[in-house]
Amino acid sequence: MGRNLSPILRRRLENLDKDANSRKSAMRALKSYVKDLDSKAIPIFLAQVSETKETGSLSGEYTISLYEVLARFHGVEIVPQIDIIMSTIIKTLASSAGSFPLQQACSKVVPAIARYGIDPTTPEDKRRHAIHSLCKPLSDSLLGSQESLTSGSALCLKALVECDNWRFASNEMVNKVCQNVAGALEEKSTKTNAHMRLVMALGQHNPLIV
Repeated sequence: MGRNLSPILRRRLENLDKDANSRKSAMRALKSYVKDLDSKAIPIFLAQVSETKETGSLSGEYTISLYEVLARFHGVEIVPQIDIIMSTIIKTLASSAGSFPLQQACSKVVPAIARYGIDPTTPEDKRRHAIHSLCKPLSDSLLGSQESLTSGSALCLKALVECDNWRFASNEMVNKVCQNVAGALEEKSTKTNAHMRLVMALGQHNPLIV
């Protein structure tokens, strides 16, 4: 199914870079497409989006928002694809050139996966692993000289920390986030408002560790 619709998907994605009406029509069609995806077609969809997405283009934030739709409608079925999605998120943040709408779009995807990718029947260890898979690449990106990546990662982590399912994060993972954000705040080049807001969120949700 995914292969047959590939040219259509590509055309819809290209329309995101056109005028407002074309973009609105394309997003409506893409959301419907994502909603009706067969679970076996999800990896194909992700690969196609990764191929056609230009992170620096206007369509970046709209394309990223499709991952949020994917999480909402497919829930636990996207968990095996978390590593692929997070790789795209990190690359997008790195090339975002400080675009807040693009960073914000990424910060909505991460908690959406945490919320919809874990349900009451999910075993405890798999819940912890899902949160770990979302958190680690962002935590690892808090330190560095590229502000668009470090601040974008902090923004995404704040949204994750404020998600109800953050309670499944291991103490080790929370400690690592605290260490990395503390290290980032020590360096003037990586100290951003997003990092400070992340510290405040950690203090609220993990006071015993922070």
